[in-house]
Amino acid sequence: MMRNQRGFSLVELLVVTVVMGLVVAATYTLYVSTQRTAVTSEEVVDVQQNLRFALDQIASDIRMAGFLVPEGTPALSTTPADLNGNDLVMNTTMQTRRFARIESVTDGSTTVDITVADSEMVDLFNQGDRVYVFRPSPYEELAGAVVDAGKDRGARKLVLRTLTADEVTAEGLAAAPPLVGVEYLAGDVLVASDVSQITYNLDTTAGGNAFLLRRNAGGNNDIVANKISGVQLQYIPDVADVVAVRILMEGQTDETMTGQANFSGVKTRALETVVRLRNR
Repeated sequence: MMRNQRGFSLVELLVVTVVMGLVVAATYTLYVSTQRTAVTSEEVVDVQQNLRFALDQIASDIRMAGFLVPEGTPALSTTPADLNGNDLVMNTTMQTRRFARIESVTDGSTTVDITVADSEMVDLFNQGDRVYVFRPSPYEELAGAVVDAGKDRGARKLVLRTLTADEVTAEGLAAAPPLVGVEYLAGDVLVASDVSQITYNLDTTAGGNAFLLRRNAGGNNDIVANKISGVQLQYIPDVADVVAVRILMEGQTDETMTGQANFSGVKTRALETVVRLRNR
């Protein structure tokens, strides 16, 4: 016996199709919105991490600028207000790290015997090296000399001599720096004259993605961080007598990502700190 079998009408099928289409469209819109939010959040986190790393790096170098460098050598060779097209150049001895803590000094007629804290420190110096003696606190340059023959690793001893007349002339000095007869203290520091320069600048030629660059003397530019849009510098109290530097660093998300029309726009973040130079 045949039963009455009734199917869907055309109108019912159309209604179901429209409703399903609306559900799919809403789901897709929600997915796209969530995806854009996730990409933007990831970009913002990346900018914040880059800012923290870049700020720590430049602050560390500024902090050591001028530390244990000879008198007459400025901590900062340039003092730009920002790094957009400008170089920040600082002088430091911290690239080679050839220094030794002095424990005792014995005067001779034109030489001094210096006992340092560790035999490995003796290995850092060679005959003929130009060196200086500093007192870290209060910061003061005590003497200048040349490493002479007679170093003794086992005794932790280095021999320093005064500069010759030719060496004084070659360095453009009025007279040889003091060496014999200086009142040295345990804790004074012997430093090799390895002053080198570190340069920072901002490369904005890569479209919407700027790079903070760091260069050692004679070296290539190394990328410290990307997505850094600006670095502003203020010198305290002024550029003529820098004691500290206020750094305002700004970063932004990639214009080719969040800057697209279907995203919410470029997001910016900023960090600020004040760095005191250790030699001041």
